[in-house]
Formats: sequence, C-alpha cells, structure tokens
Amino acid sequence: MEKFRLLAILLLVSLVSLADGVNADPSDSQQSSKKSEIEKLAEKVQSFIGDDDEQAKVYGQRLIDLAQEKRDTQHIGKGYYFLGDIAYYASEFVQAGAHYDKAIYFLERTDDVEMLALSYSSRGSIAYFQGEYAGAIDLYMKSLNLFSELQLKVDIANAYHNLGMTYKELENFDESLEYYKKALALNNEINRQESAALNLNGMAALYLRFNYYKAALPVLLQVEAIYRELKDDLNLASVLNNKAMVYAESEDLKTALKLYKEAHLLFDKVGYERGSINALIGIASCYGQLKNYQQAELYFDRCYREAKSKDLMGIYLGCLEDHYEILRERKDYKRALSKMVEMNALRDSLHGEEQRKELARVKAQYEVDQQQLRIEELENESKIEQLKDRQNDIILISLLLVIGSLGAIIIVQVFNSRQKHKHNDLLSAKNLQIETRNSKVIKLNDELKQKNKLLEASEKKLNETMEAKDRMMKIIVKDIYKPVEIMHNDAVEIIEAIKANGSNGVESKAQNIQLKSGSVKGLLDGILTWTALHDGKLNYNPESINLLNCVDGVLEILSDNILEMELQVDNTIDPDCQIEADEEMLIVVFTNLIKSTIRYSLPKGRISINAVPSNDEIKVEVIDDGVAKSYEEKSKLLEQATASDVTQDDAGVGLGLLMSSRLINIHGGVIGVEVMDSGRTSYYFTIPV
Repeated sequence: MEKFRLLAILLLVSLVSLADGVNADPSDSQQSSKKSEIEKLAEKVQSFIGDDDEQAKVYGQRLIDLAQEKRDTQHIGKGYYFLGDIAYYASEFVQAGAHYDKAIYFLERTDDVEMLALSYSSRGSIAYFQGEYAGAIDLYMKSLNLFSELQLKVDIANAYHNLGMTYKELENFDESLEYYKKALALNNEINRQESAALNLNGMAALYLRFNYYKAALPVLLQVEAIYRELKDDLNLASVLNNKAMVYAESEDLKTALKLYKEAHLLFDKVGYERGSINALIGIASCYGQLKNYQQAELYFDRCYREAKSKDLMGIYLGCLEDHYEILRERKDYKRALSKMVEMNALRDSLHGEEQRKELARVKAQYEVDQQQLRIEELENESKIEQLKDRQNDIILISLLLVIGSLGAIIIVQVFNSRQKHKHNDLLSAKNLQIETRNSKVIKLNDELKQKNKLLEASEKKLNETMEAKDRMMKIIVKDIYKPVEIMHNDAVEIIEAIKANGSNGVESKAQNIQLKSGSVKGLLDGILTWTALHDGKLNYNPESINLLNCVDGVLEILSDNILEMELQVDNTIDPDCQIEADEEMLIVVFTNLIKSTIRYSLPKGRISINAVPSNDEIKVEVIDDGVAKSYEEKSKLLEQATASDVTQDDAGVGLGLLMSSRLINIHGGVIGVEVMDSGRTSYYFTIPV
C-alpha cells in the first residue's frame, strides 16, 4: 500500500516538473512533520491523563498506531505505558497490567532506561494490589537497579518504600524494616519531608503489625511532629489514632482517651467520616475499660448512629465487637448475648461463610462463659447450703470438682477443635494456590494457541497482499507507459514544430497532451480506487438508483471522447428502471466499460446501451459495432485483466476492467463478453434484483 502511494506521488511530481521545469521532493518535509506529530501526540496524551481519560485513550492509541507505522519502538512502549496509567487510575488493574507488560516488552528493546524503570515500578504496583507479592518484589528490584544506574534519588527512595511495604505483607519483618530505613535516610538526605513521613508511617505500621508497641511509639512521635509542621490534619489524625492504640495496649487509658478525642476532632475537621467513627469507638472502649460505663454507652450509641447513617457497616461491626467485650467484662450477659446475635447477622451479610466460623468461635466462648456463670451460681448455692447444712459440704465439693473437670475437658476439646480448623484452613489455602497456578498455566497455554493462530492468519494475509501488490505493479507499469510515451513524443514534435514553423500545429499537439494527461490522471484515480478496494476501505453503500440517469451522467462525462470519434450512442434503458446498488461503484463500472468500447470502436460507429430484466437479476449490456476488436480478442482481454496479465497494447484498459470485475463481484453479479446474433460484440454485467 505504501509503495503505491509513493509511486503516485513520484508520478505527479514528474508531471509537474515537465510542465514547470522544477524538481521537488516532498519526502523530507513529510518525514519531519510525521516525527514532530509523534512528539505532539505524546505530549497531548500526558496532558489529558487525569483530566479527560477518554480523550487520553484516543490519543494514546493514535500514538501507538503512528509509532508502529514509523517503526518507532520507543514511542510504542510509551503509548502502552500511558494506557496503563489511564487504566491504573480507573482501578482497572487487570487491563493496566496488560498495558504495562506491553510497554516493558517494547521499552526493553530501546535505550530509554528511565521509562523502562517506571514501567517496572508501575507493573510492580499492579502485582502488589493483586496479592502477587513475590512478583511485585522482582519488579520493584528491577526498577531499583535501573533508578540506581541513573542516580535518580527520588525514584530510588520510592522503590525502597515499595519494597518495605511488600515485605511487610510477606510477614518478613527484618527485610521490610531495612528498606523502610533506607527510604527514610535517602528522603532525609534530599529533604523530602512528606515522603519521610510516609516512610516513618510504614515503619510504625510494621511495628504495630508485629505488636512491637514500645518500638512503634517513638516512630509515631516523629511522624506526629512532621505532620504538625506540615499542617496535614488528615495524616496527623491517623497518627494520633495509632498512638492511642499503643497507649491503650500499654494500659495508659487516660492518655489513649485524650489522643482518641484529638484524633476525632481532626477527622471531623477534614470530613473523614470513617476515621471519625473509628476514633469514637476507641473513646467508648477506653471509657469502658476505665469502668465509666455511662460514658462508654453514650459513645457506643453515637458510633452506632453515625455508622448506620453513613452505611459504614464494617465499622458498625467493629463497634459491636468492642461493645460486646465491655458488656462481658461487666458480666451483663443478657445484653452481651443481644450484641452477639446482632454481630452474627451483620457478619453473615458482610463476610459470608468465613466470618460465620469466627462467629462460631465467639458463640463457643459465650457457652464457656455461660458454663462459668452456672459454676458461680452453683458455688453461691453451695455457700447458702453450707450455711443451712454443713453436712452437705463433702457432696457439694465433689460436685464442684466434677463440674470443673468437665469444664476443663470442654476447654481442651474446644482448643483441639480450633487447632484442627486452623490446619484445615491452611491446607485449603495451599490447595487453592495450586489450583490458581494451574488455571494460570492453562490460560497461558490457551493464549499462546490464540497468538499462534493470529500469527498464521497474519502470515497468510501478508502473502496474499504481496501477491496482489505484484499484480498491481504489472498493471500500473503497463497502463501508465503508453500515455506517457505519447505525451513525450508529442512534446518532442511541439519543440521541433516551434523551431521549424513557429506555433503551427502546436495547439493540436497541446490538446493531445492535455487529453493524454487526463488519461494518466484517470489511471491514477483508478490506482487510488483500487488500493482502497484492496485494503477494504471502499465502503459498499447500496441504495435505490435510476439506471438511465446513472448512464446519462457517465455519457456526459465522456462526451468529448464520443464527439472526437463521431460516435452514435443509443441509450435504450427504460426510464423507470430502478436497481439496488452502490451508485459510485456503478459509475466507475460504466465509465470503464464505455471507455473500453469507445477505444475499440471505429470512427462514426455506433454504441448501444440497454438493460434486460429477468426474475432474479438485471443484465446491462454495452454493445459496439464489433469491428476494431473481435469477440475472441475482447474475451481474451477480459481474462487477462482478471488475471492481471494485460499487454502493453491494451494500456489503460486492464486496470479498469480488473476494477470493474471486482466492483461487480461486490454487488454479487458477474461481468463478461459475448457476441450478438447481428455479429456485434458487447461487454455485459449482471446485478441481482
């Protein structure tokens, strides 16, 4: 396709050079404009990301298409990286991962190290969010190595932080802490205070996760100081909430209560409802542990109201759990049972089967508590009985020992049952991992098969395209050669005539050149139509058209050719003849067939055009006197055109007949040559009704 466009451009440039005496080569400026277009597209994509993602997608795909056309591997990789960012910000992680994988594939084949490192880092984040922590570490390490090679300290610090987060999810305390410390040291070195606060926050979360509360407290104090200086109320409230947890675990409940209240005020100030309600739960729990049950109940009620009104049922469940523990400490078992039932229903709606198992554990604990309550009641009864009758002391003590033994047996059985469930859960998780990996392998095999099929189809299409291009080149050379040779000879004669006789005879030769240049232009139009037809870009739009009007329009276009040959044209098509066809394609067919008929007619000859309808089709005929070429010669010419094998003597006809044949095939008809009873010959084609 590209070869044909270049050939057409070169032919037009050559014609202009003959007329104006100048040589021009537009390829250099065209090349530079396309290069600048790639850069402009890349900048446009970046400007739209985050503001108008739909436009960013459109320009991103255009960037990839143009870069593929120019074989610019670097910008292909950049285009896929931009598409990955768009999908990432839309939380479409699967699609984002696929785009980043393509970006990595292309950028690994360029020297754009920084963009490749960014692609590794972004793909690592996708793996992190999908729980593929081992893969995330591998990608983060690759990005870290490249950023270190480029000495980009900001990106190196970010890579350290990402590795710290990922190792934390893998429960690897030492590796996680080491990378958090490296990130903190580098951010302090380059004076990135806010990023340093994030590193400290990560370290504090790591300590809290492993219950190292004493180690977490000084880190939280450092983070608090930074966020107070930055006046970052949201992050400051989160840090205060974590500090309160540490003090609560250390049983410094008054300090914890103060911190929870300050965190609550800050969360309210910034409008973060989830954090605000969590802080209220902490306040209520502190009051409960301080035995100030009235205040605890007030704050628990407030938590319930606000969580329910904001539809934050996960937080509502947390409030229920803390309230349940406080009620158990108060030995208010009736209300505790009510909260347990409510937790049961809420967990069923929120978490399903896995949370129901946890509820069963709570229920079992409640049964143990009930048994303990019954034991205490029996002890009270025994004391009363002792006061009434000391003679029953031995019997009551024995009964208590038996009940205690039964309780111990139940506790041991519950403990063993929990251990068994825990081991079963671990085994199920391992089996699920194995099944997931097997399904991934099967999926990858299926994708490989699909890609092989696409590759085979592409190879077949490429071979067909190359064969079609070879045939087209033969037709173009043969069809262009004769008119150009005639124009060249006429130009030589004009020069000789001017030298010998002045301007005598120049006008007729100039008219001949004009006529032949029009022929060359028609051939070039045919080439462009053929390439559009071959590439599938020529749309087939059938509509109801009047056949007589269509033919009259073509005859008007070819009137100069008809007058030059002094031909008589008989158009006997019924004025009411309507057919369903693509009018533009039909005009091309009529133009080619009538031009071919004019070419092979003798001067003052006769051409007849008619349409013969039948049950399922209409047969359209273009008939000549059958003198200049015989039926056998025309039939052979049509066969050669269909096979792209016309001779030089038939220049200008082969491409037109080949194009006409393809256009009629699109309509579902056929084209051919036949001899009439009168000895005349005709081109004909059929159109289904």
